Amino acid sequence: MTKTNKKFPYSSQIVSNVCVHCSSGSHFGLFVCDSFLELPIKEKWDGVKKYKLCFNCLKKNKTHHISKCRAGVCKFCSKLHNSILCSKNPNNSKISNDNKTFIDNTVSDIHTEDSTISSNNAAVPAAQAVLLPTAIVYVKDINGAFQKCRVLIDSASQGSFVRKSCVNLLQLKPTSVNINVDGLSSRNVGRVSGLVQLEITTLFCKNTSITVDALILPKIPCDLPQFQVDASALNAFKNLQLADINCLQPSSIDILLGADVFGEIMLNRHLNVPGHSLTATETIFGWVVLGKTKLSCQRIISNHASYNTVEFQLDKFWQLEELSETKPFTNEEIAGENHFKITYTRDSTGRFAVKFPFRDSSDELGSSRDIAMHRLQQIERRFRKNQSLSDQYHKFMDDYLKLGHMELIPEKEIDLPASSSFYLTHHPVANKNGDKFRVVFDGSAKSSSGISLNDELMVGPQLQTDLITLLLRFRVHKIAITAHIEKMYRQITLHDSDFQRIVWRNSPFEPIQDFRLTRIAYGTASAPYLAIKCLQQLALNESNNFPLASKAALKDFYVDDLMSGANSLSEALELQNQLTQMLSSAGLVLRKWASNCNELLNSIDSGMRLSTTSLNIDNDDTVKTLGILWHPASDVFYFKITPLSFEGTLTKRTLLSTIAKTFDPLGWLSPITIQYKTIMEKLWKQQLQWDERVPTDIKLEWEQLANDVQFVKDIKIPRFLLVDSDNQFHLFGFSDASEKAYAATIYCRSVSDTGKINVQLIIAKTRVAPLKPVSLPRLELYSTIVLSWIGSHASQWKTFVANRVAKIQTLSSATQWHHISGSANPADLATRGVSSSTLLTSIWLCGPKFLHETFPFQTDSSVPSLNDAVPEERYCTLQSIIVPNHLPDDHSNILRVGGRLRHANLAYGHKHPILLPKRHILTDLIIRHYHKILLHAGTQLVQSCIQEHYWIIGARDVIRHLIRKCVKCCKVKASITNPIMSDSPSSRISPAPAFMRCGVDYAGPFQIKIIKDRKIPYNMSIILIISNIWQHTTDENKRSHETSQLKA
Repeated sequence: MTKTNKKFPYSSQIVSNVCVHCSSGSHFGLFVCDSFLELPIKEKWDGVKKYKLCFNCLKKNKTHHISKCRAGVCKFCSKLHNSILCSKNPNNSKISNDNKTFIDNTVSDIHTEDSTISSNNAAVPAAQAVLLPTAIVYVKDINGAFQKCRVLIDSASQGSFVRKSCVNLLQLKPTSVNINVDGLSSRNVGRVSGLVQLEITTLFCKNTSITVDALILPKIPCDLPQFQVDASALNAFKNLQLADINCLQPSSIDILLGADVFGEIMLNRHLNVPGHSLTATETIFGWVVLGKTKLSCQRIISNHASYNTVEFQLDKFWQLEELSETKPFTNEEIAGENHFKITYTRDSTGRFAVKFPFRDSSDELGSSRDIAMHRLQQIERRFRKNQSLSDQYHKFMDDYLKLGHMELIPEKEIDLPASSSFYLTHHPVANKNGDKFRVVFDGSAKSSSGISLNDELMVGPQLQTDLITLLLRFRVHKIAITAHIEKMYRQITLHDSDFQRIVWRNSPFEPIQDFRLTRIAYGTASAPYLAIKCLQQLALNESNNFPLASKAALKDFYVDDLMSGANSLSEALELQNQLTQMLSSAGLVLRKWASNCNELLNSIDSGMRLSTTSLNIDNDDTVKTLGILWHPASDVFYFKITPLSFEGTLTKRTLLSTIAKTFDPLGWLSPITIQYKTIMEKLWKQQLQWDERVPTDIKLEWEQLANDVQFVKDIKIPRFLLVDSDNQFHLFGFSDASEKAYAATIYCRSVSDTGKINVQLIIAKTRVAPLKPVSLPRLELYSTIVLSWIGSHASQWKTFVANRVAKIQTLSSATQWHHISGSANPADLATRGVSSSTLLTSIWLCGPKFLHETFPFQTDSSVPSLNDAVPEERYCTLQSIIVPNHLPDDHSNILRVGGRLRHANLAYGHKHPILLPKRHILTDLIIRHYHKILLHAGTQLVQSCIQEHYWIIGARDVIRHLIRKCVKCCKVKASITNPIMSDSPSSRISPAPAFMRCGVDYAGPFQIKIIKDRKIPYNMSIILIISNIWQHTTDENKRSHETSQLKA
């Protein structure tokens, strides 16, 4: 398991490949190890057994068994072993070393603003690349706007293709197709999900355009070019108008234009420069460059890449949003605690000394010095390019050596078994501003056995105090005190110093020397646990001598940062004195003292005080989009703002990275940050890839938020919650929900002896509503319905409601809950989201108006009863009726029918009649009124007249039902006479040979195709039938009355 560095997110995860046979870092695996390949077959088999490798894939895995290996079989005998172990392999009798490709393993750390890329790379001596013709173009989206896309012009492709994410960005509607696309050697590229028509124009002239029918692929796999190209390659074409000015920079391809439009794109002019391998060709998009060129560096084939910073930041962001719960220790954590108790010691000066808590033993560790050597050489290459980095690095290492935190290993102790020592790689880490620098020692680097030091160490339980709890406690002290333990990790001695060896030299011209770190190194898995445990153990050991300091050390430290306080000056002075003495007894020094009390600061040496005027609450060295600072002089919290604007393409990665840097653990800016969360939810719904551009609507929404966040700097929140330390106070909680989010807030109301009332926001938490729709009463948990739930036994409700009601009833009583209007509910702001300028003047920071009034409040404490005949499942909203029917807006808030007559020259009431329900007393009265004024007309006439002003749902049925009940209509309604059928003619009932007599059916059958949307053909058919019957009946007028009766 990889332990992610929580304090410096730029720590890297390294995967090294070192040969298990010769311990060389110049190659990886037995497949390319010359010394292993030259061994006889028997020694090869013995070696595989010795190194505990799989005989088939030659890889090390504790749970791997040859019978489950998926590597295939021997290509010489088809048995289940590797080909290099086969006796039929001709190379086992004659080893050929011809045409070997030299591969140099290097490990690189690429530090960017948003992520740390840790790669295990192979540098191949090939120094040439091939450029393919690319261009930047405009593509018209569904709204007629132009979006920039990157295209590849490929004459070898039989069709054109577009990425699905690009189609989503353009919001175009594809035509359904379902075909497979094959590449070279019939390799399946992917299944096409649709066909879309693209209108592509040039950047320079939008009048020049082509229309392309492109098949939609999930992705167009590779970035082009595949590696960085020397910028001097374009010097010969600097006077040309290039279609892609960044054609030398690796970037993704949105559209592939194939041979179907190749002729429309290419023009006739070409430019070849003598002695230059590149060619420029003119296209309608501009000039494209293609051909062979030099790389700006060696080609890098990445075997492993880890992008961990964005995920780490998102994980930390959601951790701050959760209220932590105490979890029981696991068996391994209990073992780590027991190991510390029996192994820790204190020397004569009181300094703690500890041992590494290995899981089992360190027997599986392999050789690690070679990878450390290669890492040092790589860092030295960076020194040659960055003198400032070199100076800082050497100063840090010199300081380490002078303080005795590392020592040179005697020559006789260097050659220890691999299981008894481990070499840590090291690399620099600095924040963006460059004002903080440190060297991190990487315990996750793999040894030759594929096992790292961190793999073998127990991490230990999480002992540090929850940050939210610490901040809440920090706000109740009248006098606040903060400080920082100087170099906390490096004040604790490590007995197992041979597991913290490093290689180092002051100059590339000096020999490499072996050192070992004698103190806990930042970057090992168990270092945080050991450091915090030593501090807590010190507090327990010294609880009798320093009671105040002991209590503060156990509860008021966040790793190495103190956030404590007292309610009087004398108590604060005593606490500061005890903390200084107790920690110094263990070799720990407290610096950067800060307080809102000048008398306390005057008692502390100026060199030990905080040099800045503000304290950053989060000890993370990354640059925060939104961070909290405490200003001791004014004793208020305020917010540090970083501009949210972006240069270049706004992708899912850059957007989520910015959101994740928001640091608001107590939710003071929840009405603002809830809008960030809803954007995150929208991005997940879109199912975009990490580096895909976000849709236009989300981009516009984000830009609006970015412009508004500037007003957050004006928000000030007092640190001290109470009017005075001994005042009475009450806590008030509010909750609310909307279809977008739900929220809860808690306020503290304190009253002084003189009657002064102080109301402060303590904490707020928000969550976006679930993706699966949930009814509003379920979300809200504040309405009168929920008050009834809380006042009843939880067992009578369904599981969803019962679980939450039971928890509410466990933590509180029903009489504590009340209903409040939305305008007086501060939680309502957090569910809707408001701008930062609105937040300053709202009830959010100081609570609703009634909290500032004297007790008792005028509230309704009665709990309403809930009628069992109205179950919660029957709940619906007006919006469920309005939205699908597109009902027009009405200034009188009357529901009207929509329809397509908006532009008709009719009265508004005729175009949009009032909507009436089918069963209502008003509907019955209107129908009876029209039936009466129309002189007891029938159903059709009554309905026609009513619909000039009203639209009744299911009108025909309800009108007919009421007319049948009309007494007058029943009295005067004439009875219908049924005609007597005549006798059948003899020709119809007398036996006769077949087809002797033929009849004509004047009524059909006529085959009619009914169109659902329009009934005109049906109506025309009726007219034709009537006309046909009339014609035939006219021809038969001379027939007898008896015959005509029969035919009719």
